[in-house]
Amino acid sequence: MSLNPVARSIALSFVLVAACGYSVNTVASGDPKILAKKTTRALFQFHRKAKSALLRTSKKPEFKNYFLTSDPIEREALRTKIETATLKVQKHFDVSEMCLINANGKEITRVVAGKIAKDLSEDEASSPFFRDGFATLEGDVMLSPIYLSADTSEWVIAYITPIEVNGQKRAILHYEHKMKSLQDRVLKAVKNKSHKIMAINRAGLTIINSVDPIDYSKQTGMVKASAYFDTFLLEGKSLDEVVAMIDAGEPIGDWRGSYKKIGHWTILALHP
Repeated sequence: MSLNPVARSIALSFVLVAACGYSVNTVASGDPKILAKKTTRALFQFHRKAKSALLRTSKKPEFKNYFLTSDPIEREALRTKIETATLKVQKHFDVSEMCLINANGKEITRVVAGKIAKDLSEDEASSPFFRDGFATLEGDVMLSPIYLSADTSEWVIAYITPIEVNGQKRAILHYEHKMKSLQDRVLKAVKNKSHKIMAINRAGLTIINSVDPIDYSKQTGMVKASAYFDTFLLEGKSLDEVVAMIDAGEPIGDWRGSYKKIGHWTILALHP
């Protein structure tokens, strides 16, 4: 988007690394400033690639043509092309789920775990990304807050872009990435076990932890992130207190650290 303030903060807040096959260079230095800087650089690199992949797919002619034709046979053929295109993205970009949703909240297509879904939802309007997704400007991408996917029953973050036809937003295209996949790549990237990388969201919840990995086990039913993820504390200090101590050059207990803010997310890098 030339994003509205809420969506802008969300779109810039994607945390930590290469869920879609892009790797983060292992950080050997004990300097937390270098660790935070390299992690943040990797985040922006991934965000650009993820955004680009979604936009390239959304610009394929079959997406707009689907809404331009009134011929049911032609529309069904276009729907098949959309499924083929989204399957290709899922295969090459480590996407757990990808779907096209119309303005009424009805799924037009969905692919999950490399397969075309037939049990399409009639009510996606209540999804946590639906309203902000349609508020996004054509040619832009927003990123959702972390949520529990109804399709995969796993904690995910979604990228979303609208499909606009003749000045009217007719649908949104989105895909989900598993938080577990993100954290796993961080664990592989940070070889020095004395380092600690944490990602804290705008609600003050720790959503990635390289030293004490978060369990993203599958859940059932609707679970709020605030009920599942721990509120950040380090040596009994809140995130605001830790940031203030880092700014003042003070250690946090036995840790020294650095941080980078991206929207309303914070990447915290620590070293004993």
